[in-house]
Amino acid sequence: MAENPHHDEIVQLAIETLEQLNQDRPWMTAESMAKRFEVEFHQAYSAQDIQNALERHSGDADRKIRYSIYPSKKSLNVLWGHIDIVGERIDQPSLRLDAGEIDEMADQEPEIDDHSHLFLSHNSRDAAKIFAIDQCLRAIGVRCWYFEQNIMPGDEIAGAVRDAIAKTPYFAVYISGFSLGSLWVAKEYMNALSANRAFVLYDGQDEELLKILDNGIAYGTDNRSALENYVTKHADRLGLKQGALDRWKSRSEDFLRQLNEYFYREKVIYAFPDEVSEQKENLSNLEVHTFCNFKKDIKKLLSTGGEW
Repeated sequence: MAENPHHDEIVQLAIETLEQLNQDRPWMTAESMAKRFEVEFHQAYSAQDIQNALERHSGDADRKIRYSIYPSKKSLNVLWGHIDIVGERIDQPSLRLDAGEIDEMADQEPEIDDHSHLFLSHNSRDAAKIFAIDQCLRAIGVRCWYFEQNIMPGDEIAGAVRDAIAKTPYFAVYISGFSLGSLWVAKEYMNALSANRAFVLYDGQDEELLKILDNGIAYGTDNRSALENYVTKHADRLGLKQGALDRWKSRSEDFLRQLNEYFYREKVIYAFPDEVSEQKENLSNLEVHTFCNFKKDIKKLLSTGGEW
């Protein structure tokens, strides 16, 4: 990539902007800086130009700016800070798992693998189930990419995830209450639609959510309101405070619509765990397959190189 002729000016403006921030709110995204540059300096640079310039600058030995390993909670974009305020990064695992029962993951060597077969999108509170899914698929030769395993200490999470989605030929989203209420999962799913073929695994023990998904297939019904009501009803259990819930409602519309279109088109969902209740016998539209079926199907796909 050729260097932007305005690289030095962009970096200098970013340094001046970020050094004015305080310890309580020391980070900014490139999008926010683009707006600030125009207002304060009367300079119009795109967020992408700023992002590119800061990525180059952050690799310099005498850098003044670095990125945070965690993205913005509001936009999920990369956060930038002045080193005099945020300090140098300490390389430490960037995992924030809510599932404490998977202590054995601490003994797993992180895998640096550009040849993973399947990207597993999920909320971290479902990490124990994702770890179990990975172990099952690993036994039949299917390599999975998921952040608890593949994000390395100090990695910029958003960039690593985008790169992994682009490189893996298949994408699975694990649908549960936690992932449905996650803007991060929504962004991964929307990115995957343009990069590879997506399909859906599901928490086989959530009867209420399964019925909502089934109803949404009937005659192409738009069930976004039903899914929104489900997340609102279970907000406390899902750990969504009012501000986070309002933010989710304002930004999840495309995700819910695309998810509904997937089910209307494919009419198939794979359950994990396999112990699906008798409720599946009462479904009118959605075909629930077991995880054993999923293993057979993904293995066949990889052997033939076919589409889902």
